[in-house]
Amino acid sequence: MSAKNDPGYSDDLYVADIFLDLLEATRDGFKKDPMKLQGSETIMQPKTSQQSGVCSTSTDEVDSPLSINFKPIQKYLGDLSCSTECRNSIFQTCGQKEPIPIRLITHPLNKLRKIGEGAFGEVYAGQFNRNTVSRIFKIVAIEGKKFVNDQKQRKFKEIQPEIVICQELNKLRTGYNGCFTDGFVNLHNARICRGKYPKKLMDAWKNFKNHSGCENTKPDYPYNQLYAVFEHEFCGINVCMSHFKDHRQSLSIILQVAHALAAAEVACEFEHRDLHWGNVLIQETVNIYNVFTITGKFYRVPCCGLTSTIIDFSNSRITVDGNKIVFCDLANDDEQFIEGPDKVQFDVYKRMKRMTRNKWDKYTPKSNVVWIHYLTTKFLEDVSYTDIGLEENKNGN
Repeated sequence: MSAKNDPGYSDDLYVADIFLDLLEATRDGFKKDPMKLQGSETIMQPKTSQQSGVCSTSTDEVDSPLSINFKPIQKYLGDLSCSTECRNSIFQTCGQKEPIPIRLITHPLNKLRKIGEGAFGEVYAGQFNRNTVSRIFKIVAIEGKKFVNDQKQRKFKEIQPEIVICQELNKLRTGYNGCFTDGFVNLHNARICRGKYPKKLMDAWKNFKNHSGCENTKPDYPYNQLYAVFEHEFCGINVCMSHFKDHRQSLSIILQVAHALAAAEVACEFEHRDLHWGNVLIQETVNIYNVFTITGKFYRVPCCGLTSTIIDFSNSRITVDGNKIVFCDLANDDEQFIEGPDKVQFDVYKRMKRMTRNKWDKYTPKSNVVWIHYLTTKFLEDVSYTDIGLEENKNGN
C-alpha cells in the first residue's frame, strides 16, 4: 500500500514520501543528474567489500566458521521445525540444535582485532579461508548472571528480534515486496555459542584497550556463558569517525540513508529507532549511482565517491510476512532514556517515546524522519570537511 493511501497518513510522516519528493528539489546540486530513474534501466551492481580492498564472496562459497559448510559445527546445526517446544525458539531462528562451543568459531579466524564496542557487546574483524575473506563479528553475552557494563545481560527474547530483523532486511538485497536496497548491513550468519571468552578475542580486546581506550568492562566470562554471534560484511567506518570532502558527499549519504529507509518502510514497515551517526557506515566506491527500487519504481542517488550502510537493529521494529510484528520493547528500558553526552541524540529517544506513546509494537514511521533530521543536524554542525572553504563557511569565519 502506498503511504499516501494509508488511512493513518495524516497522522504520520513517512520517509517513503517526504524524501522521494525532496529528490526533485536537489537535482541542481548533483549537476542536474536525474535522481528518478523511469523505466527498467539496468541497476548498478550491489556494493561489495572488494571496493574497500577486502575480498569476499557469499557464505555458500567460502568456509566461514559460522556457515553450514564448516564441518566442526555441523553437528550442532539442524532443523527444529518438527519440535513444538522449539518452534519459536532462538535456536530455530539460528538453525541450531544446541549452542556451539565458541572456540570452534574463533579458532579458524586470523588477524583478529577489535574495531568497536557497544553497550552490550564487542565488535571484531577477522579473516578466514586462507586470509582471503574478511568479516565483522559482533559478539553479545546473553542469559548470564554477570553484569555487562553495569547492565543485566540481554535475554533470548531480547536478542532474537535483532536476528530476525537482520534476516528480513537481507531480503531487500534481492528484491522484496516491490522494493530493493543494499543499504542495510548484510548478515551472513547468526549463531548462539557457549564457553569461556576465547584467548584470541581477549588478546584483541586488550590490544584495543591499550591503543584506543575502552569504555566496556573486561569480557571475562565463565565456561557456561552464552553468546549471540553475528557475522556481517565489512562496510567501512561510521560517520562520526569520517571526514567528508564537501557538502555533495554529505547530501549523498543523507539521501542514500533516506532511500534505504523508504524501501524498508514500504516493504516491511521498518523503523530503525536508533539511527545515530555511529550506526551509519561509509566507504569509498567507484559506482556513480546507488540505485533503489521502491514500490516497483527505480531511483538513483549520485554516490559522490561514497556509499552508506545502516547497521545495528537492536532497537528496531519490523513487520514479517505482512502480519507478524517483531520489535524491541523499550517500554521499561529506563536506561535508554537517561540523557547522555549527546543531547540531540537523546532528545530523539524521548520524542520517539512520545510518538509511540510507549507502545513500541505500533508502526510509527515518523521515527525514521526524526532520525534523518538528527543526521542532517550532525552533517551541518559536527561533521569534518576536507574542503577548507566549506569548513570555514560552516564555522562562520
